[in-house]
Amino acid sequence: MWTVTKLNFYLKSKLDADDFLRNILVQGEISNFTAHTSGHWYFTLKDEKTRVSCVMFASQVKKCDIVPKNGEKVIVKGSISLFEATGQCQLYATGMQLDGIGNLHLEFERLKVRLATEGLFDVSKKKTLPKYPARIGVISGEATAALHDIKITIARRWPVCELVEYHCLVQGSDAKNQIIQALEKADSDKLDVIIVARGGGSLEDLWPFNEETVARCIYNCNTPIVSGVGHEVDFTICDYVADVRAATPTAAAELVTPDIEEIKLKLASQKSKLQYIVETKTQSQILRLEYYNQKLVNVVNAFTTKRHQLQLKEQYLVQLSKQLLHKYIMQNNYYRDKTTQLVTQTYNESKVRLKNRIDILAALSPLAILKRGYSIISDSENIPIRSINDIEINDDISLKLCDGKITARVLEREENI
Repeated sequence: MWTVTKLNFYLKSKLDADDFLRNILVQGEISNFTAHTSGHWYFTLKDEKTRVSCVMFASQVKKCDIVPKNGEKVIVKGSISLFEATGQCQLYATGMQLDGIGNLHLEFERLKVRLATEGLFDVSKKKTLPKYPARIGVISGEATAALHDIKITIARRWPVCELVEYHCLVQGSDAKNQIIQALEKADSDKLDVIIVARGGGSLEDLWPFNEETVARCIYNCNTPIVSGVGHEVDFTICDYVADVRAATPTAAAELVTPDIEEIKLKLASQKSKLQYIVETKTQSQILRLEYYNQKLVNVVNAFTTKRHQLQLKEQYLVQLSKQLLHKYIMQNNYYRDKTTQLVTQTYNESKVRLKNRIDILAALSPLAILKRGYSIISDSENIPIRSINDIEINDDISLKLCDGKITARVLEREENI
């Protein structure tokens, strides 16, 4: 059984989670307008058949270029949510303009609804971004601030990747076709991810990224697409159809690249863990060696003690009876030979076991591997090199051998075929 509070909370969470209700444009007539002393605006937006309650908070009122009047037709930008206290569905306005200059907005909303209905925005069809991209494509205007910011960000975060630029117009009537050509070319170039980017601007400036043909081209691309068009408050059809939407071009570059410094820290941590494991294993083997060495010492001590006892018995038998001397000497020699054989056998077996364990330890030692002609190669920062992709031509490298270290420079790289 639900309480009213739980029901309203559930309805609000559903409305707030709907991406299409977060940034919508609604056309209607102002009525019941009230400018509260707090700075908030409260009003109703209506048409011929129905109405919706609206509120614009003071922080958004300060950014509004008009003060609406009852009866005026306007286009309101905002998001739909539920006021839990009353259970009333409201439009929370973030912007407003007089109707008559909003044809592009209306066209935008109609296209957004139509493409959403066709499934072009379905989350289930979004492609996952690669974790470690090797080739990143950027579609943007040539020598623009957006392209500059992306290049700087990628060079800082993931300098090991290849950045491929596709220059095109990002504004004006010819921009649509050039953007499509750049998308098709980039999608055929076997890239790991593509960034579509430009800086902020008016709705008219951003309109090439609201064109239906551009949206369908993005949807049909096999390569993951990140939209970095405009600023945080700007939304385009490109944002909805792309696999990931970034608030800014810089944010797009951050989304597609890992932080190389974080990766270096993780690798250093893993190296420390491996060193700890090797050192722990070596110490364990040393302790086992010491254990068996002590056992060998105990056997030798026992042999010495036993031999001394036999000598005492021999003296006693000589003193006891010269008549039984011959008999007891024979018996003593017999037992002594048997004991010597047993102790010698035990000693030899323990010695063999000890040598085997020493050989095992020597085989496990990194120095033994180096003595067989191998070396450990590391870069100038002493980080081990595991692949030719970890080095570049003219990089300085160090080669650690069994008896020293060599510093060299890379003159050529050749991959295995």
